[in-house]
Amino acid sequence: MSEEASEHHGRDRFVGDDGGDSRADPALEPQPEAFTALNQTPGTPPPGAELAAWLFMARRLREEVLGAHLFSDPAWDILLDVYAADARGEKIQISSLSPMSNVPSSTARRWAHKLIELGLLERERDERDNRLTYIRLSGEGRRRIMTFIGRLMAKGPPPPIMR
Repeated sequence: MSEEASEHHGRDRFVGDDGGDSRADPALEPQPEAFTALNQTPGTPPPGAELAAWLFMARRLREEVLGAHLFSDPAWDILLDVYAADARGEKIQISSLSPMSNVPSSTARRWAHKLIELGLLERERDERDNRLTYIRLSGEGRRRIMTFIGRLMAKGPPPPIMR
């Protein structure tokens, strides 16, 4: 991908903002019958539209910072939970990933191993009890999560949608 194409591909887009590009995807335009179904007046944004646009932008940013290979909610939940636990000074046992990411234990372990392979997490044995294994963000994992959060926060709150 050329530098110019890469720059355009990564541009943040919001509903109702064509960014000067008149080729906006018509599939992204709200359909009049959707407003009727929501009991909305045509021409007004549906409830939560600003948040939906912001979350869409956040998904694209997540892809840009962490890579497209992590499009799994369990992986994202694990990374965020481990990041938050680290900030609180808590340790996360591998066995606690299942309830926290709302997936079966085997799936949570599989994702933990994948994140370790990718260099985003690392294992840590309990010094007093070798049977316990903790996971934590690797330096690279911490850097990427902090990059994502910092860049997302720098974008500010969701902008209002103007019609």
